[in-house]
Amino acid sequence: MKRLFLGILVMFLVLVSGVNAFTLNNVPDQTWNEKYPWELSANLSTFIVLPAGETFTYSVKSQTGTDIVISNVNTGLPTFTVADEDWTGSNDVVFTITGSVSGSKDTNVIKLTRNVPAYCSLEDYGATKIAIGDIDFDDETYKIGDTVTVTIEDVEALNEDLEDVETKVYLYNVGQKVEVMDWNIDENFDINDGDKEDFELEFKIPNSEDIGKSDIYRLVVYVTGDIESGDQRCVQGSEDIEIERETHDVIVSDVTLSPSIAKAGETVQVTVKVENIGTKDETDVYVKLKEDLLKIDLESSKFDLDNYKDSDNTNTVRFTITIPEDAKIQDYQDLEAIVYFDDGDETNGKFATTLKVESSVIAPKKAPFEITTADTKIDATKGKSASIQLIITSNDANDVDATVELSTIGNWADAIAPQSVSLHNGENNIYLPLTLKDVTAGMHTATVTIKPVGQSNFDVKQSTLSFEVIGEVKEATTTPVTGLTTAVGGFKGSSLFWIIGDVVLVIIALFFIKAIFFGKKD
Repeated sequence: MKRLFLGILVMFLVLVSGVNAFTLNNVPDQTWNEKYPWELSANLSTFIVLPAGETFTYSVKSQTGTDIVISNVNTGLPTFTVADEDWTGSNDVVFTITGSVSGSKDTNVIKLTRNVPAYCSLEDYGATKIAIGDIDFDDETYKIGDTVTVTIEDVEALNEDLEDVETKVYLYNVGQKVEVMDWNIDENFDINDGDKEDFELEFKIPNSEDIGKSDIYRLVVYVTGDIESGDQRCVQGSEDIEIERETHDVIVSDVTLSPSIAKAGETVQVTVKVENIGTKDETDVYVKLKEDLLKIDLESSKFDLDNYKDSDNTNTVRFTITIPEDAKIQDYQDLEAIVYFDDGDETNGKFATTLKVESSVIAPKKAPFEITTADTKIDATKGKSASIQLIITSNDANDVDATVELSTIGNWADAIAPQSVSLHNGENNIYLPLTLKDVTAGMHTATVTIKPVGQSNFDVKQSTLSFEVIGEVKEATTTPVTGLTTAVGGFKGSSLFWIIGDVVLVIIALFFIKAIFFGKKD
């Protein structure tokens, strides 16, 4: 019995001695030296001399620090990912490899080192030349289309001046390990040694397929600048940002007007583009177009939209609106397109660009006038001045403001400048002063024109009237005295003779009176 026990023990020791027979080679250190990849992996099985028919499992025995996340260890292909994209440094790790028959062995200490951040190459990395103080933005959960304002504070030049300092911001999906989008801050700066500058960037969360429902996101700020030698140096910083893609979310992405300037009575086409940015398909989606002042309240037919990842997640709806005749002349900024989705329980809206309503050009109506004259005869023998009486009959029920003017056909009288008149319904007597020229007797014509003024609106009215001029214009003249019958100062020659005679007799009488009363006395 003792012999049997000793035999079994010997066989067990022999078997155990064969367990450690597999060979484990040295596993080299792992280092990140480039911008990509952000993730590193190592195939541990390549460092094992495998005994025939044996399988192995893998585990982490120890790790110094928590800066590197080690995943997929059980597969023998562990991956190494930095917990913070800005981190540089090293962790030491030891793996345990266990065979299905031959037992376990530990690897050598493997140093995992990251020399540079994700966006800085090894030759450009310059943490001793440039530094970032803080990355600041609102701590909130952002949605697709929301605006984010980021301030990069206290970007500092260290040890020497920096020129052409450039800042770039990346939105990174940590879970999917993909860069979603990046933005440049337009203006570059020079920063003197020891000085600090702040940079600000505003962007909208894009509707990208790389933004899922519940992923982890990070804003990475990458700053570069040229040192005095001309070489470029870079540094980066990052902050986590919360972005949420909702299950049901349809937006109005654009509203356009054609034309954007219209008059009362004219039509305008409104084009509304909608997009499903949610994770679920939507049915019975519809759009309303509203503007209270213009009395616009329209609704589209219903339609379906696929989720944000599919190509049929957009639709275009068109409305035709008519500007009311009584619309005020002004800018209208409250024309809103509203999309209804999720069985009509949810809405999103967007205002159109400004709709400008201008004054209407109303076609003038036919002039409601008839023009005649009370007297078609003008007596030229009475002198140059004459008066014309016009009879203007208005068929308009309202008073009409207008001007009346007269121009002669032929040079027989001076034209009459426009005269302002107010014409009531019925007959209106208008008197116009006329100045004759060297007109001859006979028939002469003139054109009478009535034009609208102020708020009056009618076609210009013209009528041609005929006038009979009687006689000729006579002017007073002065001619030399050739006899007693010639007009001199308006007197005949015989009358002048008797006047002179009377004057002579008066002079003689005065002479005799003087002689009698003032003669020589005794």
